Amino acid sequence: MPNSTGARAPAPRRADRRLTLLIYGVIAALSLFALWPLVESERRASAGREAATRGDFAAALEAWLPLAEDGNAEAQFSVGVLHDRGLGTREDPAVAVAWYRRAAEQGAHAAQVNLGLMLVQGRGVAADPVEAAAWFAAAANANVPEGLVNLGHLHRLGHGVARDPVRAYGLLRRAALLGNATAAVGVAEMLAAGEGVDADAAEALAWARLAARDNGPAAARAGRLATELAASLEDGERWRAEALAAELARGLAR
Repeated sequence: MPNSTGARAPAPRRADRRLTLLIYGVIAALSLFALWPLVESERRASAGREAATRGDFAAALEAWLPLAEDGNAEAQFSVGVLHDRGLGTREDPAVAVAWYRRAAEQGAHAAQVNLGLMLVQGRGVAADPVEAAAWFAAAANANVPEGLVNLGHLHRLGHGVARDPVRAYGLLRRAALLGNATAAVGVAEMLAAGEGVDADAAEALAWARLAARDNGPAAARAGRLATELAASLEDGERWRAEALAAELARGLAR
């Protein structure tokens, strides 16, 4: 019902709508501006990966270095690898260590493992097995196979940490169950010798045969151990070993 003055409610003004659209436009522009560094970072990271895939490591380094300098842990690790192996730049272990350390401190597990290896070997840095063990432990706590196996080896040898065959066996077995062939050989050796675990030649043979199927550096060592163990076992134990190897292979395939 019309009011006493006969006035009508004012209609929305076109100028108000234009102002609203302008505000939304500014917000959208600011959002895109905020996202731009992420987009550019991903573009550089992708360009580096593509260059590395085609073997152009100098181009990969050019793409990754600005990201690494800006604090990108993945790029820092990658730049470390290039300096470690002399790909696209001269080999410089000290520079590699510096980049690995920066990435490792941000929680990059691959960098933690590589830094640990450099510390064990004394490449590009003074040898420090105690610090190496700490970095391997950081990766092992995240269930990274390479962290587990390297920490296991240190405990097996008593290098930088207390010698602890039981702990060593547990770490190596965890890594082996994650598919690490080097760990599987260690498990086989420890089972065969009764080191940190009750001796079981049949299970040792199962692990050795599993590791021997791998194409990596552990395969030859595993093959020799498997041959020795098979020759020492009676038929029943060899059959048990075959069944165990098949069971382990099925578990790793899942």
